[in-house]
Amino acid sequence: MNENQLNKSSRHAIVRLSQRNISTKFVNILIHYTSARIHRGDLIYLGQDKHILSFIRKGLIGVQEADKLRGLVVICSFNGQLITAYFPDKKRWKIHMRCPLYKPTDTLEVAV
Repeated sequence: MNENQLNKSSRHAIVRLSQRNISTKFVNILIHYTSARIHRGDLIYLGQDKHILSFIRKGLIGVQEADKLRGLVVICSFNGQLITAYFPDKKRWKIHMRCPLYKPTDTLEVAV
């Protein structure tokens, strides 16, 4: 994703980030420092435990912020628009964890 990710946010995303008290800082960290997965034609980024310690070591987040990032899911379209961010329940989290990782060399097949 590009640097101007949040400049291309949908109205829905802006409202949901505000309602759910999700910092744009956390959204940017997940987009830029974690691997994307593909789910229903969109890119998803997950706030997994395995990444949080490295974020703290790099100085991206403080220890107190770790819980706010843990379990966060960010959903973006392939054209770079932020769709939404939320904290899923356990069932939805497991579904997201099973999604394949996105490799930029992957091509999408379009049904006609």
